[in-house]
Amino acid sequence: MPETPAYQSIDPIFVGGCPRSGTTMMGVQVSGHPQCFTTPESHFIYQLMQHREKHGEILWGDFVGIVERHTFFATWEIEPNWAEYGEPEKSIELADAVRWLVWQYKETYYPGKQGITRWVDHTPENVLHSHSMLNLFPNARFVHLKRDGRACFASVKNLNWGPNSPSMAANWWLKYVGMGDATLAAFPSRCSEIYYEEFVRNYPRSLEIVLSAVNLPILAETKAENDGNPLPSDLLDYQHSLVSKRPDPARLESWREQLKFVEVVRFDAVATNLLKLNGYEPVAPYEPETPIASIGCYLWELFVLPVRLMSFGFVWRKYIARTYFRWIRRSQSANQFKQRARDARRDSGD
Repeated sequence: MPETPAYQSIDPIFVGGCPRSGTTMMGVQVSGHPQCFTTPESHFIYQLMQHREKHGEILWGDFVGIVERHTFFATWEIEPNWAEYGEPEKSIELADAVRWLVWQYKETYYPGKQGITRWVDHTPENVLHSHSMLNLFPNARFVHLKRDGRACFASVKNLNWGPNSPSMAANWWLKYVGMGDATLAAFPSRCSEIYYEEFVRNYPRSLEIVLSAVNLPILAETKAENDGNPLPSDLLDYQHSLVSKRPDPARLESWREQLKFVEVVRFDAVATNLLKLNGYEPVAPYEPETPIASIGCYLWELFVLPVRLMSFGFVWRKYIARTYFRWIRRSQSANQFKQRARDARRDSGD
């Protein structure tokens, strides 16, 4: 009887929440467990699921083509031997193929880590696709990480992506938190709700609570701050400078200094009810009747938009360059895989 491949025995821990809620930090912390590791963000899984839903199946050639051409796969910085898994015209089980790909990452960056049973996918958008992903992986666990929406806004407003106006940020936060609440309601036995503020204040005891929630045993050799484990390459940039460090409770209220009062007023005006439902006290739950105080904020938004657009290419140049050169280097083999998959689909339809 052939031996079961090691990659087939691992299951995911999906961490999701509003971007800048600490999902990356949570992924790094949990991956310090000796039976676990973390990958870079894997947005391409959503596209793979959409392809399978559209066509009723997914061929290995289609899988390879989608993954190779996805910008975020460049941050994985691996060169899988695609032919090792199968022929391009082979109809595959999506969950099994994703496990195989994740295992290639493990073998590249965690070759000495034995007894692996879980991997952590810390992509924030997991919360928007939780139903599909939990159905794709029946043994997966989901962690919904919540953080004060004003702290999320303060963390993202000066970056080159995400909302930079209070009202847009409030609706952005409402969407993600609402989807997380729906996930908990739909999968109560497989989803855990963690508040970022409580996790930071009670650390490292809070880490043990998270590990128990995702069915990882509490072991003495768990490295609470990921000491000695390599970080995924997408965490080594300016916007993730704190993820591998010990959570600092002193930073929890820093959003009060980082945001203008008018920004807080406008955020609270949109998100008051959900803030209260999650235990966050609104600073100013209603906008002033005379919006004169908002003029400065409106002018700031008008100015910062073109600046953000100009900076986009510079800040993301490494991702764009990686993807471009990957396309150049792998386009021929990927195209061959995809063309053979199309031919197989056409032949099967005849």
